[in-house]
Amino acid sequence: MEEVIRIAYRLAEVGAGYEAARVLAAIALWERDRDSRNEATHLLSEWGLTINTIRQGNVKDIIAKVESVMRHRRGSNTKLRHVRNLIALGLYADAAHLLHQDIIQMSESMIERAWGEFLHRYRLSVEFLRDDAEDASDKLVNALQTVHQQNRLRIQVRFLRAIDPEVSEMAEGLIWHLTSRKSDENNQEDRRPFERWVIHRDEEWDEDKHIPSVEELVPQVLHRGINLAKRSKPSSRLLAMLVMEASPESESADKASSLIEKLAKPPTDTLLPTYFFEDDSGTELFGAERVREYHLELSDDAIKQLHEKPKHYVQATFREGNDVYKNVGVRLKGGYGSFRMLDGNSKAAFTVKFNQFVKDQRFHGLRRIILNNVVQDPSYMCEYIGYSLFRDAGVPAPRIGYATLIVNKKPYGLYVQVEAVTKDFLQRWYSKTNGNLYEGPGDIEQWDELDLDSNQGREDRSDLRRLAEAIKEADDDNPWDSLAEFVDIDNFTRFITLEQLLHHWDGYTQTNNYRMYKNPDTMKFEFFPHGADQLFEDLRGSIFREQGGILSRALVHTSEGKERYGQMMYQLLEQVWDEDTIKSRIAKVYQLIRPHVMKSTKGRRVEEFEDAINRLLRFVDARRYVVL
Repeated sequence: MEEVIRIAYRLAEVGAGYEAARVLAAIALWERDRDSRNEATHLLSEWGLTINTIRQGNVKDIIAKVESVMRHRRGSNTKLRHVRNLIALGLYADAAHLLHQDIIQMSESMIERAWGEFLHRYRLSVEFLRDDAEDASDKLVNALQTVHQQNRLRIQVRFLRAIDPEVSEMAEGLIWHLTSRKSDENNQEDRRPFERWVIHRDEEWDEDKHIPSVEELVPQVLHRGINLAKRSKPSSRLLAMLVMEASPESESADKASSLIEKLAKPPTDTLLPTYFFEDDSGTELFGAERVREYHLELSDDAIKQLHEKPKHYVQATFREGNDVYKNVGVRLKGGYGSFRMLDGNSKAAFTVKFNQFVKDQRFHGLRRIILNNVVQDPSYMCEYIGYSLFRDAGVPAPRIGYATLIVNKKPYGLYVQVEAVTKDFLQRWYSKTNGNLYEGPGDIEQWDELDLDSNQGREDRSDLRRLAEAIKEADDDNPWDSLAEFVDIDNFTRFITLEQLLHHWDGYTQTNNYRMYKNPDTMKFEFFPHGADQLFEDLRGSIFREQGGILSRALVHTSEGKERYGQMMYQLLEQVWDEDTIKSRIAKVYQLIRPHVMKSTKGRRVEEFEDAINRLLRFVDARRYVVL
């Protein structure tokens, strides 16, 4: 009968409120099991219904009552995801405010359904949340922060099992003690049954398990942390921090503090940037300061041409505020999986070229902008965060911004604005822009098939052909002795290592999305990312996975290359992959774009967005512990 009640609830979720109410009324009247009768009656009561109102009531009224409650509950599910992400981003005050405002409007049973799992995870009681004392808000903020940090520690500690299973179990024991201590501090004898269940539910599984005392665990965990310092600095730092939190007044805590100071010393082999980088008049288009609004006007004939030849430019009018750009070139963009036709229903992606039909026409100094529809990136942030990390590591990568787009007065929602890789882009990274710029898909061995994005009027692929020949002639065991003449090894190592760290499975690893530029100053090829809208998908993804690109195989699967690769991974994790910095970037974009995602009429639901942000944050928090 429990399954029948669940089915009735699902019927209500999909809009069949009247049918759901009829099923529950029948259970409440005729079911022999008292618990099932009570559960059905309870659900009807939440919907504002009784058996008599169902017997006598108007079908439309019943449907309206059920839909009203379910709509509120769907809103609570969205709020739950929102609160969860605010906490993960360290925005505890915002999370506390939303949580309090939602719960004070609910009955206790509704709270249990909508927020029960969350309350369990954060060990919060209803009474605590409804407290209207002057310092109640501060207490809630502190509680959310404390439990979140403990939960984050727990997740990170579990990844230690791959390095040292025994110390992982010891560390989990310390976290258990910390959690129990906090629960005892907040416990009150007069809690109601549901509140006591919330507080103690997560402790039940440990009742029959012996866990050593804090005094026993702390010195052992510290000893293992010291031993791990050379092998994995992040793991060593994690264990030291745990010791300090578990036993702050102990001698071990002093030693742990000294260990953290030692680990914090800057590396001697600093990863220096290898390029100059200049701002330009287009800088204001990118970043997380504002979401711009663009209008695109296309004639019926232009739309017809795009249907026939979507990758050919047609004339259009582009507007931003009071600025009007006539006769700009517009074409559709996207590849397999991301391309959408401009049909009024789908969310098409666009390339806008301002000088296609009007010579020297520019938009904030730029020849071209790209508006990605992000149909493969529900977070809207893969390119923003990913490319920022490439740039931090000294690898050229496009800048990212955000804009809403209105096409022929019809809103198309939020777009990711990507800096186009043109001479404008190259001028910001290189002193000369007359080198050949190639783009995947395909590998270097198919030198005559790769897209040539520059110098098309005087196409000369001899540089790429010579590299392909050098690859064929290279020594299988030590290919870089000969390839160093053609490829900037430092750039390529940074590029590939970041692809693997960010899990860019659709990049050069698969010989699909990437670019390579023949730097006229060094006469060597340099690589940078492209099409990075599917990053951060597999937290446990191996950094030694199968390589489709012949150069990445030469790096990852040869002894000299593997050593180079390992050193670069370590440097990037120490000097570029800073979790707090990355999460502050995510937080800034999240607060900027969420209102636009909420009201977007095209694309995905906000629940998908919130879940994608949560996956991104989990990846950022734990990736280094998987890699090292």
